[in-house]
Amino acid sequence: MTIEIIYCQPCRYWGQALKDAGSLFQQFNPQINAFQLTAGDDGIYEVKVDGEVIFSKDQHERFPNDDELVRLLQEKQS
Repeated sequence: MTIEIIYCQPCRYWGQALKDAGSLFQQFNPQINAFQLTAGDDGIYEVKVDGEVIFSKDQHERFPNDDELVRLLQEKQS
């Protein structure tokens, strides 16, 4: 699987991106073929798996909770 986290660089969301990347790597490392952190702007924070958005800060109006991305990805794989 390919995971991409797009984060707002001017907003300094990189810390959240690194935290979430660590959680996903810890849980799914053997299944990850590629992982990309992509700098963006305009307050963006999205997590994509194989090109599909599984979490969007714009849609949820917040950052993901602890282990929420892991749960969402587990549900996607089911």
